[in-house]
Amino acid sequence: MILTKDGNSINGILKTNANGDSLWSKSFYTHRIRLVYFQQTADSGFIFCGNFGDPDSIPFPLFTSNIYLLKTNKYGDSLWSIIYDLSPFTEAANFISETSDGGYILTGVYNYEDYTGSDILFMKTNSTGDSLWTKIYGNPGQVWDEGVWINETPDGEYLAWVSNPACSLMKLNSSGDTLWSKVVINNYKAYSYSKCSDNGFIMLSGIWYSSENSDIRVIKTDSVGTIQWDKLYGCAGYDDAHNVTQTFDGGFMVLARNISSCYPGTVVYLMKLNSLGDTLWSKTFPSIYYPTSFQQTQDSGFVLTGIYYKGTDNDILLIKTDSAGNSPASINEIFEKEQTLFYPNPFNKTAKLKIITSKNYSNIKFNVFSSLGIKVGITFSITENEITVERNDLPCGMYFYQLLDNGKILRQGKFIIE
Repeated sequence: MILTKDGNSINGILKTNANGDSLWSKSFYTHRIRLVYFQQTADSGFIFCGNFGDPDSIPFPLFTSNIYLLKTNKYGDSLWSIIYDLSPFTEAANFISETSDGGYILTGVYNYEDYTGSDILFMKTNSTGDSLWTKIYGNPGQVWDEGVWINETPDGEYLAWVSNPACSLMKLNSSGDTLWSKVVINNYKAYSYSKCSDNGFIMLSGIWYSSENSDIRVIKTDSVGTIQWDKLYGCAGYDDAHNVTQTFDGGFMVLARNISSCYPGTVVYLMKLNSLGDTLWSKTFPSIYYPTSFQQTQDSGFVLTGIYYKGTDNDILLIKTDSAGNSPASINEIFEKEQTLFYPNPFNKTAKLKIITSKNYSNIKFNVFSSLGIKVGITFSITENEITVERNDLPCGMYFYQLLDNGKILRQGKFIIE
């Protein structure tokens, strides 16, 4: 998501190949919409959940908001989007997953009118986003309850992790009615859940000793939430948990961040655990980005995403590692050039190339080449670090572009004309 000067945002989708090269990108100029989670669907498209509201009132997710869903095809083209206005109060989505009937199940937060607490929200939709049922569960009093993860079970029912304020596991029937609920750990909130090959779960939480001292907590449970092991990790200072997932070998990988004297500055690290939670190795990365997520790749390596900070500008970071967490390229090599956003891509008549920077370039040139490397003529105009590209009579196909300022290459990329 990219914030714009008018207080709105551009939510973007970027598809790359195995080498991290951009294949296509889509952007959605969204008035007060924040996308928070997505997953690929059975039709190779994508389903996004997020929130529509007024973020200027009070901090997210407590501002006046409604739940927002967006469905795209495999190229990122919007198929449909829906805003759910469930009440005069505030709702926020945290997680969504596809169900066996082609519809979706989501969970999130239903905030009280006076913002003194919240309840757990579940919603079931059909394949086009029409709501089939909504359920609200919560504790009496000023308690902050929320749903954080939900998936369909093989019997057509649902299993959900919630914070109320303990970490609890809930089983729902196909209509969203509670079958049972089990407290797994009291007084802690888990930030990442992942289902394991034995139908159990691995969760990532933390223990805070003070504002400057915390450890990562990783808990393995069986399919009904019984704890199998519970371990702490970290060194002196503040360890911040982000994501955990099971790896192909039956072990686990943790993505975390440390702020302490253990490392210079802030350091992001991958930590590999065996099936019993014992540490096998950890790898650190330069302290210039904030991690958001990761997953294991088919070659048993890992791909990480996050935020890359450049002064007042933020960029998207993508890092590929091998199975031991080693990355072949440094951060400086990856972000040697200016970050740009070319959208829509593919396009038919007109596209825009946005240079995401606080700098003002004085002598921009934009060159386009065919797939054979032949320079072609194209019409373009420049306004405040944004280039409008006109197709004119160029035939369909793939083209490569070069963005220069005073002869220095700022970015090279590709686009497709349909």
